[in-house]
Amino acid sequence: MIEDKVVFEAFIVKIDNLEGYHGHIEFDAQGALLTTPGGQPLQVGQKADFRIGDLDFVNGSIG
Repeated sequence: MIEDKVVFEAFIVKIDNLEGYHGHIEFDAQGALLTTPGGQPLQVGQKADFRIGDLDFVNGSIG
């Protein structure tokens, strides 16, 4: 909770085959480059903020 409100914060919890996992979106990047705000590789445990090609994913959602 933040200021008495429930706030959803998405984090990367697995980078691998997600078959059998729920709560994720499968996205075909069609070979597009994935980048993060800090320019570092996507890692387990970090907030789900990244870019694939021209699409920005903020808090795990296309935004």
